[in-house]
Amino acid sequence: MGIASFWKDILFPARCARCRRIIAEGAICEKCYLGIEPYNFLRCGKCRARLPAIMEGLPKSGCHSAWPFILGAATSYKDESAQSLIKSLKFEGIRDAAQPLAELIFQFANTLPPDIFADCIIVPVPLHPARLRERGYNQSELIASLLGGRMNLPVREHILIRTKLTKPQSELRSHEERETNVEDCFATKNSEEISGRKIILLDDVITSGHTLYQAARALKAGGAGKIIALTVAMA
Repeated sequence: MGIASFWKDILFPARCARCRRIIAEGAICEKCYLGIEPYNFLRCGKCRARLPAIMEGLPKSGCHSAWPFILGAATSYKDESAQSLIKSLKFEGIRDAAQPLAELIFQFANTLPPDIFADCIIVPVPLHPARLRERGYNQSELIASLLGGRMNLPVREHILIRTKLTKPQSELRSHEERETNVEDCFATKNSEEISGRKIILLDDVITSGHTLYQAARALKAGGAGKIIALTVAMA
């Protein structure tokens, strides 16, 4: 351990994102992490109803089968520990929070039949280059990289690109504002890599769902096959 690292640990020790207790390392204490209540089923991407039937490796939605993705959220955004981790990673620069967030998705995926995710490519939702320079990293890419290692699946962060600098969805209140804000803001490149392939579209949280909808539309336009949108949390 270097001198700078020693004093950093003394003056600014790691704290749990939820309870603020000092911890040896990481971003959340074991008690708060284990208290997160997980989901264990996939949902319709549009209305978020539970999808009960599994056929040909993926559930079939009887309600909105034409929607471009089905949804898998690991937990609720109302869970204070999950919400604290997401905010720590997204707004406070705590990159260590990516590891427990990726683990939550991995544990969620393990509750489902393994063939659902067989031969998938993981595609994280991208940031616009200007937003990436401002934040310094894409939180979805960090989670995707760790999840890819856990699931032994390739991550392709260069497939989906953000073509418009939009306002953060969290700053918009109405359904119409959120929908208009992200309309046609994604495109694909190197689409031959996703032609006919099953995609895990990964983001940290789904709120209105408009961002994931536009991202999935772009992937479909690029030739992607079935799309499973995986998120840490659902608001």
